Amino acid sequence: MTIHSFVYVIKGQAESLLGRKSCFDLGIFKQVKFVKQTNSNSKKTNDPRLNSLVNEYNDLFHGLGQITNYSHKIKLDPNVKPVSQRLQRIPLSQIEQVNDEIDKMLKDDVIEE
Repeated sequence: MTIHSFVYVIKGQAESLLGRKSCFDLGIFKQVKFVKQTNSNSKKTNDPRLNSLVNEYNDLFHGLGQITNYSHKIKLDPNVKPVSQRLQRIPLSQIEQVNDEIDKMLKDDVIEE
């Protein structure tokens, strides 16, 4: 199999060498065409070693977990101007579900007020 692609080499530091199309062409990225939903509460597998680990360290497999003593920096280009976007309205039929999810995220310390 032969794949033809353009690669641009520039002077200095850059974030990526391959574009999205090249990554798909080379098989680095794969497109997911379907998603199979499974029960995320199920903790049993066919591998007895994995079951043993899950049972032994059961307290580690609950909730989201938190990382301490770590600071993440988001790289922003100082030359890019912020864009103002209009408020995205939530349909009335989904407001209760959205509020429940926000309450859950607040409780789990994913977000804070």
